[in-house]
Amino acid sequence: MIRFSDNAAADFLHDLLGDDALSAVAASADGIELPSYLGAAIALLAPADFPPPGVSREEQAAAELALARRYATDPQYREQTRATPAPAVEVQLQWADNSQLATAFAIAAVHPQIFDDAEDPAILDRLSCAVGAASTIPGDE
Repeated sequence: MIRFSDNAAADFLHDLLGDDALSAVAASADGIELPSYLGAAIALLAPADFPPPGVSREEQAAAELALARRYATDPQYREQTRATPAPAVEVQLQWADNSQLATAFAIAAVHPQIFDDAEDPAILDRLSCAVGAASTIPGDE
């Protein structure tokens, strides 16, 4: 899965906006957590790098974010992760059933609030640049 979609945009926004801004938005919505999807996917591939079962969701979320950041900043770890074979389909299905903590509709509903709540002009400028760059199609300038 990571080979085709590492959800870098979500992790980029998480790093750009910070935990406090995203936690405030998530707290205002009913039952939404905003974990690092990349970190959760890495935990599926490398369970030894993840806390043992039974730890709190807060500890899991922190570990997911740490895995995503390690993947983003450590080329050797990134290559090791990419080379890891996917687990059995049954394991992937169990992970999929338990890893997402909100519906796609619920997450989409909070996206406008994330941008509305970003008050720092530097963050807004970076968001504008990121959105503009993402909407540019190479060769179609």
